[in-house]
Amino acid sequence: MDRGGANDASPGAPLQPPSAPDRVVEPTLPPSDPKLPEPLDPHGPASSSAWYRTDQQRHKSVYRRANPWYRRVARGVIAVSLLVIVGAGLYLGAQAVQDYIDRDRLPSPGAEAAEFDSTSFLVTSSAPAPAVDGTFTFDVPTGAFEFVGGLTGPQAGIEITSPDGSTTYVRRNGGEWRAESADDPAVAAALRAIPYLLGVEDVDDVLDADIRKGYVTLVDETTEGVDPDSRQRYEMEVDSEEFGFDYPLQWQVFRDEVVPDAVESPALPLTMWIDDDDVVVRLRDDQTHWAWERLDYSADRFTPEDPG
Repeated sequence: MDRGGANDASPGAPLQPPSAPDRVVEPTLPPSDPKLPEPLDPHGPASSSAWYRTDQQRHKSVYRRANPWYRRVARGVIAVSLLVIVGAGLYLGAQAVQDYIDRDRLPSPGAEAAEFDSTSFLVTSSAPAPAVDGTFTFDVPTGAFEFVGGLTGPQAGIEITSPDGSTTYVRRNGGEWRAESADDPAVAAALRAIPYLLGVEDVDDVLDADIRKGYVTLVDETTEGVDPDSRQRYEMEVDSEEFGFDYPLQWQVFRDEVVPDAVESPALPLTMWIDDDDVVVRLRDDQTHWAWERLDYSADRFTPEDPG
């Protein structure tokens, strides 16, 4: 027995590790059978201590956390406000379009007025326009006419007739017919009104293409009466001052055929009435006191009395 050997040991002495490295043995667990996972309870967490949320439940939970009630309320208020603003805008826009469509407008040019062969007028004008108060009846193709003065006006008791539109006879208070006398101012005033009555039939006779170029302002348009006897009244202001400067010839025609002795003014008041047949049935200028009304018109001819 070798006394100096490394493995010698006296009885009862502790064991010593080997002087050379040996293989390390790792501790191991005692063998056991694999444990299978417990199945999920299909009845939910109420019957099981462990449960899992579905994707839809998780989505709802995340949505509620990311969108609290006050945010949802704020978004709802904003959405309602936008709807109200858009609705109000659409309403106001529609109202504006309707107002534009229904706005007061001058009668359109080129309207085809009814044709007629006879017509009658009631003239009630005073100075500075011709002072006339009476009724005219015309045969339009020939210009023949008959005039009967009013009861109290400047032509009271005066009758004037022209069988051909050129030869004129006058009588007073039912007396004898005499050839027209140019010395009678009442007769002269009545005769002076004739071209202004026969010269206006439709709207274009009052408002030609030149005066429409920014010289007429429509103040008001109103319907008077009921169909079929309704009339459209147009209250206008004519800038005759600028019109006379820019179109002197047309302005003179206006004074010779529409309003006698019309004055130059930045706002000449002129009111016109037309009927459903686009015939001018009334005209009035409050500044010159020129006023007449068409009583009727017809396709029938008119034959006045012929004193000759």
